[in-house]
Amino acid sequence: MRITVHAQGFELEPQLRGFAESRLWSSLSPLQSSIQLVTARLEIRTGEGDRQPTSCDVVVTLRPSGEVRARTGDVHMDVAIATASERIRAAVERAVSQAPGFVSPPAAHASSTEPLRIALNTEMSQYDRESIDGPENELRRRPAGEDWKPPGVDGVHV
Repeated sequence: MRITVHAQGFELEPQLRGFAESRLWSSLSPLQSSIQLVTARLEIRTGEGDRQPTSCDVVVTLRPSGEVRARTGDVHMDVAIATASERIRAAVERAVSQAPGFVSPPAAHASSTEPLRIALNTEMSQYDRESIDGPENELRRRPAGEDWKPPGVDGVHV
């Protein structure tokens, strides 16, 4: 998947280009096997009375063929980019799911826990196996940084 960003009506700064590429990549990377090219055009319109002076127009070229477009406008360019990246992701998902031969990806795990299961061919007693399979021993997904504590919080004061 290749991403290109163009500007119209202003000079595109490297920070804004990087932000647009990053947002598009993070939104579309799960679908990258179906995407050939992503082109974003950022525009600043000048003139009085413009309620949405910035816009982000995104075109995605699909594999093997097809094209999907999304266009958003906002007062702030970063908001227009973020909104366009979410809209284009939804549009690409719809287009890919309607393609012939589409196989949906496995659904995400519905709960926030995953049971820990023991293979039946171990030399563990049935009692031990049942106690390990209990709900108190389920693995829990944790958000990144959940265990981190700032220095001095863990009871040791400097």
